[in-house]
Amino acid sequence: MFKKGLLLLIVMSMKLGAFAAVISGVILSAGKTAPLAFSSVLVKGTTKGASANNIGFYSITLEPGEYILVFQYIGYQTIEKKVTVGKVNQIINIELPPQDYQLNEVIVKTGGEDPAYGIIRKAIAARVEHLKEIKQFTTEVYIKGQMQLRDYPKKFMGQKVDFEDGDTSKQKMLLLSETIAKYSVSEPNQRKIEVVSTKVSGRSNGFGFSSPQIISFYENIISLGSGLNPRGFISPISDNALNFYKYKFEGTFFEFGKEISRIKVIPKRAYEPLFTGYIHITENDWHIQSIDLKLLREQQMQLLDSLILQQQYIPAGPYWVIKQQVIYPYGKFFGFDFFGSFLQVYDQFDLSPKFQPKYFNSTVLKFYDSSNKKSMAYWDSIRPLPLLLEEIKDYQKKDSLEKVRESPGYLDSLDKI
Repeated sequence: MFKKGLLLLIVMSMKLGAFAAVISGVILSAGKTAPLAFSSVLVKGTTKGASANNIGFYSITLEPGEYILVFQYIGYQTIEKKVTVGKVNQIINIELPPQDYQLNEVIVKTGGEDPAYGIIRKAIAARVEHLKEIKQFTTEVYIKGQMQLRDYPKKFMGQKVDFEDGDTSKQKMLLLSETIAKYSVSEPNQRKIEVVSTKVSGRSNGFGFSSPQIISFYENIISLGSGLNPRGFISPISDNALNFYKYKFEGTFFEFGKEISRIKVIPKRAYEPLFTGYIHITENDWHIQSIDLKLLREQQMQLLDSLILQQQYIPAGPYWVIKQQVIYPYGKFFGFDFFGSFLQVYDQFDLSPKFQPKYFNSTVLKFYDSSNKKSMAYWDSIRPLPLLLEEIKDYQKKDSLEKVRESPGYLDSLDKI
């Protein structure tokens, strides 16, 4: 089933690229054991790129020329691939081996301090500088949110649970939306979001998630919405992080010519608002290169059983800018068993923008005319990662159901009832 679905996605991307040069393929772990969901593809020397979808399939459109494509995934070795792009589409499949962490010349004496603590102290000392170092920027951001059900009860609060879609399966797509926006920032507190296009499955007049939220671990407290924890969660490099976390050095690796340390983050105590997982820190300048962190219900998280948060940063001059952020929520609530993914892909960073006078005003969120009326052909040409087959089917089914429910015959039958 996986191979059939993958083949169909590749064929579709080749059709879409009939008038453009499209590089597409699958990003897998070494040995082809598993697809690397939401792995990233970057054009070296730029902030332009694309992301793979949940089954590791990617597609990127490029003008004719020579490029070096950089394939990345947290915990795996980065691979660079030189490609010559002409007028013919190409399929390039990539296998990423697990990251090889070097522990050479690292000696921990009995009772001595783990080397991770020295790195974390330097990252904490540089925290405020990195939080405020980029004064202005513009970027294009693609936002996709989806929530799915694995199971649900027959009744809820005495009422029959009926999604009115003719599908009796327990597995359902509750929400699917996409947005492409221009995000502009001028510190300390000026923000503007211009929504170019937005779409919600089954709601032709709907507006998807439109506000990018770059979760900065340079902040002392990480806010993930008041519904999960109104007080927020403590960053592993907050000013007082050493009072809450233990750290373990797991080695170094090199990426973009920088040495990067892998640090395991361990809460000192249960039942406190703390993360567990990994944070990767660059040597000498102490930037965050990527994170792979998790929250559990016992860590003062409400509504969800667990939440995974992954971020990938890339160099842009002397700075590191976010390339991708994914949040995976999982939970069970009154018999509803759900999971999802909320993806943000950042592209085309400009760190020296020329803002027009009064560009920042009382309008912080602007929707372009017909932003929610774009065709599927437009979306297929502009989104930075291919849809899954189940997402394609969800759009088709719900959009068709909406048309039926708005038809005169259906409305007349409702009037009679």
